[in-house]
Amino acid sequence: MPPKTGANITVSLKDEQLLVRLGDIAQGADTTPLMSRFGEYFQKGTQDRFKTQTDSSGNAWAPLSPGYLKRKKKNSTLILTLNAYLRRSIHYQVLGADTVAWGSNLVYAAVHQFGGTIK
Repeated sequence: MPPKTGANITVSLKDEQLLVRLGDIAQGADTTPLMSRFGEYFQKGTQDRFKTQTDSSGNAWAPLSPGYLKRKKKNSTLILTLNAYLRRSIHYQVLGADTVAWGSNLVYAAVHQFGGTIK
């Protein structure tokens, strides 16, 4: 069973120049710029899922509850979007030559990602 957090990437390589560059990286080249590119990619992918309303596997997000749907006055057809604060809060940060993190610093983002009880 995959973990609830993190990312998993599978890459198939057929490009000779790319293979040479990856060989350079394995020999100790600075990968910080690569982490920045990954961060941009993951940030955009996460923000794009607000448009498609799907998770990273392409599965549709759970629908709004009937009670919330009745109360929601704005963007009533969009899940996780009232004023787009959550989508706009998605950012990335390069933490090192081999680490990039992305997500939101909004407290309620964790509830949407991992679940919880909202009273």
